[in-house]
Amino acid sequence: TSLHVPKPARGLFLRPVPWWELWWPVAAIALAFALLWWVLRRRRRRVVAVARPPVDVFVRAMHDFERLHRLALIDVGERGRAVALAVEVLRTYLAARIPAAVLSLTSAELAQAVHDDRRVPHDRLATLLFDADQIKFAHESITTAHAGKLQQDARALVESVEAADQAQRQAQREAAREAEARR
Repeated sequence: TSLHVPKPARGLFLRPVPWWELWWPVAAIALAFALLWWVLRRRRRRVVAVARPPVDVFVRAMHDFERLHRLALIDVGERGRAVALAVEVLRTYLAARIPAAVLSLTSAELAQAVHDDRRVPHDRLATLLFDADQIKFAHESITTAHAGKLQQDARALVESVEAADQAQRQAQREAAREAEARR
């Protein structure tokens, strides 16, 4: 054989590294800090804007009934929707005033849940909920006058429960005063 000794192996070709491949981690970190600063700044503004005094449940219900009246859904042929929204305002009010009257209950479960509460006129509530269910789920046709009456019944129920609630609170305050006076 020729006794030829090969040359040592050469190094690999060095690939030139573009500048953006060297600086992208630094840019990503800078972007993350900028995003964090923006989120914290925005959150600080939102917390200040959210601080409002709570609205009384009865005032809110009356406001919602007024809005529903101004929408005039009954006059434009949306009688079923008007009744459904009025009952929804009633259910929201009851859920706020009576702990057992959770919004997720069906109408029958709601009537059963408030059955022991003396503030609620049970017969009127059961009739209203039954009529509303017939309109919402059985697609029962309804006249304009009947829709207006159901809407007024929902409002009257809220007013009745509120009056009974106020009377109950007043009686509790007087009982507390008497107990305080006896001591």
